[in-house]
Amino acid sequence: MFYIFAILILAGSYFVWYFIFNIYEVRIDFRKKTGSDVEYVLTVVPLNSLGMDVPFRKCRSEFSVKGDVKMINIKSISAEKGEMILEKISDSGEIELVIESEYSLRKNIVKIISQPMGLKCVN
Repeated sequence: MFYIFAILILAGSYFVWYFIFNIYEVRIDFRKKTGSDVEYVLTVVPLNSLGMDVPFRKCRSEFSVKGDVKMINIKSISAEKGEMILEKISDSGEIELVIESEYSLRKNIVKIISQPMGLKCVN
């Protein structure tokens, strides 16, 4: 009985580690910062094999900006957390963000378009 219990514990641990805590891909989240009309947060979120957010893990990412940099102000970049905070300055223009993550197979290119209603993100 002890051996069956030990095998079940090992199999369960294997399943939990490789399917829940292991990072397989990343997703880019872009949302308006709470309590602000002009600040936006871009976050690189690690995903597991089930397509859900990986608990207790962050994804190191590098960001580079191409295009009309005058339309936004980059308030902060946290490469360790995979997070960038942007502030909208202009009502027109577009930029491209190139995001390179340690868990991505290729670079992610995100286009951000400034409109009078706010910033719009196109993956």
